Amino acid sequence: MKQLFTLVRIAIYCYFIGRTAYLGITKFSYGVHIFLILLLIAELLIIVKHLLKNTKLKETVKSLSISALMITCLLLVFEIGFMFVPRSHAVAGTHAALLWTKMYWKPINSLGYRDREFPTKKTKPIYFFVGDSYTAGYGIKDASDRYSNILAASLPRVEVLNLGVNAIDTKKEFTHLMNVVEKTSLVPDKIFLQYYGNDIDVIAGKNNEEFRNYKPTNFVSPFLVRFIRSSYLLDFMYWMFPQSYGSQHIQFIKDAYSHEPSLTEHYKDLQRFVDYSQEVDAELVVIIVPFVHDLVENNDVYTEKIKRFFENQNIKVLDVGSKIKHLPLKDMVVNNSDSHASVKVNRIIADELLKLEK
Repeated sequence: MKQLFTLVRIAIYCYFIGRTAYLGITKFSYGVHIFLILLLIAELLIIVKHLLKNTKLKETVKSLSISALMITCLLLVFEIGFMFVPRSHAVAGTHAALLWTKMYWKPINSLGYRDREFPTKKTKPIYFFVGDSYTAGYGIKDASDRYSNILAASLPRVEVLNLGVNAIDTKKEFTHLMNVVEKTSLVPDKIFLQYYGNDIDVIAGKNNEEFRNYKPTNFVSPFLVRFIRSSYLLDFMYWMFPQSYGSQHIQFIKDAYSHEPSLTEHYKDLQRFVDYSQEVDAELVVIIVPFVHDLVENNDVYTEKIKRFFENQNIKVLDVGSKIKHLPLKDMVVNNSDSHASVKVNRIIADELLKLEK
C-alpha cells in the first residue's frame, strides 16, 4: 500500500508539472513548476535510498533501477535549467521563444511598436520602415542591430520610425502605416516597405480553400505538440533542430503566386503603398527578403514578380537575396531553428540602403 501511495504521488506530480508548463512565464508559474519538480526529485531519491537498502533484489536489477532513477533526476534538473534558456524559434509560441520575447522584445513604445517613442512633431525628414517580423527584428536581441536602426545611426539628419509587426501581411502593413500617420500626424518623406514571400498568405487563403487550410506546422501531430509543450526541456530540444516544412512552404507560396486571382488582388494591396507615396510625395523603397533555404527557388517563386511590379513603376527595389547569396546559410539566419535575418544580413541590408541614399 505504501508503494501504491508513492506511485500515485509521483503520477500527480508529473501531471501538474506538465500542466504548469502551460501557464506562461510568470513568477507564480515558474515557482510552482520548480517546486513540483523538487518534490518529484525528492520522491525519486527516497526510492533510490530504499533500493540501496533492499537486500532481496538482484544486484543487476537494483543497479539498473537506480541508474534509471538518477538519470530521471538529472533530466528533471535540466528541466529546471531550460526554463531559463531563451531562444527565438520559427514557431514563436515555444517556451524558449516566449522567454526570448520577454527578455529581448524592447523597447516598446506607446503605439505598441518595438521602437522608442515616436516624435510628436516633425523637425527633420522622416523615414518609415514598414513590414513584418523582419522589420521588427524578430530573433535580433538588440534592436540597435536591425537594419532600420543601423541606417538611423548613419543618418542622424533623419528621423527613423520602425513600424514592423510580427506575422502581418501587406494589407495590415498598410493599415499600420495609416494608423501611425493618423495618430502622430507625421507624414513620411521616405517609406521602406519590406516584403517577404508569405505576405500573400491571407489573400491566397481567402481565394482558395486549399491555401486556407495550409499551416507550416501541419506536419507535427497535435498530440506531439501537446506532449513536448508539457516540458521546457522537451520543447527546447525538439524545436532546436530545423523542421522539415521548408519544402512544404515553398510549394505553398509557389501555388499562391501562380494563382492569378490571389496575385491580382495582392498587387492591389501593394499598389496602395505606391499610390500613397505619390500622394504625399514620399519616396518608396521596397526591400524584398528571400526565403533563405532556397534562394534560386525563391527567386523564381516571387522575387522576380514583385520586383517587376514595382520597377515597372520606377520604384527602387532592394533584392536582398542577390546581396547575401555568397553567405553560408548559418550566417544568413539568427539560429538553425529560426530563419529570420541574422545581424550580419541586417547590416548588409543597411549598407545597401545607405548606397541608395547617395
